[in-house]
Amino acid sequence: MTALSSGKNELFALSYDGKSHWLINTGRGLPSGQAKWVLEPYLKARGINQVKAVILTDDYRKHTGGLQLLTDNFSLQSLYYPKHSRKFLEDARLRSALKHVNTQGVTSGDRVNNGGLEHFRVLDVTRRGLMLVIRYKEAKILFLPALNDEVLRTLEKYRSEIIDIDLLLLASQRDVAKKFIDLLFDWTDPDAVSRLRESITKETFRRTRYSPFES
Repeated sequence: MTALSSGKNELFALSYDGKSHWLINTGRGLPSGQAKWVLEPYLKARGINQVKAVILTDDYRKHTGGLQLLTDNFSLQSLYYPKHSRKFLEDARLRSALKHVNTQGVTSGDRVNNGGLEHFRVLDVTRRGLMLVIRYKEAKILFLPALNDEVLRTLEKYRSEIIDIDLLLLASQRDVAKKFIDLLFDWTDPDAVSRLRESITKETFRRTRYSPFES
């Protein structure tokens, strides 16, 4: 798994056995050109000509902007996106490029299989996008589109499912990620969620909503 350097956007590449290549989001298109200057060189340097699937966590341009470049220069087999987020399909040129791509809207509980035990599962859908549980090789990964009040309330419903995650992918500041990880091991504290929520509301989101996750 690789977290591509794309500023404040979540852009991840996963390769299963060096054969099945998946992307979470595609970065911005031109003029900022994250897809052109980050994603395309990454794929070409590894000799990747075919992408099995792209999972869009929402329909924001910072996540969908690279789709056109991807369909123009690579073979894309499948595209998954939140059922309620279809704005990116209003682009006629992109719609035409996706004509031969398996496109599917997903919602809470849906699973996208990659064979065997490896899969993506939509834990839930928030206004900020998909919350994903990813089975990658032997790891269990939790992807969160943000860590705000809505996401925290939603996570409370899935305590038993996320307590054993191996990796957290989070578009937020490191101090907030640490507090969240601490919380995972202290669900028995009835005030833990409230304290974390209050901390995020008063401190982190007053300063900035995102900070980049780079690798």
